[in-house]
Amino acid sequence: MQDYQKIRNNSLEINQFFFGENNVGGFINIFEDIFDGSGNLIGTKSVVADNLPPVFFDLSGSSTFGPQSLISVEKTILISGDDPGDMVSLDGFTQRFSQVPEPTTLTLLGIGLAGLGVVKRRRIRV
Repeated sequence: MQDYQKIRNNSLEINQFFFGENNVGGFINIFEDIFDGSGNLIGTKSVVADNLPPVFFDLSGSSTFGPQSLISVEKTILISGDDPGDMVSLDGFTQRFSQVPEPTTLTLLGIGLAGLGVVKRRRIRV
């Protein structure tokens, strides 16, 4: 059986978009729900670029949740112009997930720090 690293926390960012010069308005909104392996909602977020005055940009968001072996993400992307002549373009967004370090990684880090402490003590005594 393969041992997988657990996932915790994630972020979402709209980073490439465009509104036409002559737009009356327009918006881009990405909604995201995150579920654990049992289907329970463990995180949600919404990022938005709204060109209708007053212009509003909230281009990044994050969710914090405990370590999970399995998650599923449900994403809804809404893109709209407020006038038939409006041009709205979403060219890219970034989604990141954090992994929980494996216990062996933490153990090696601890041993390394202990070794540095021993070396420092020896230098102080000399």
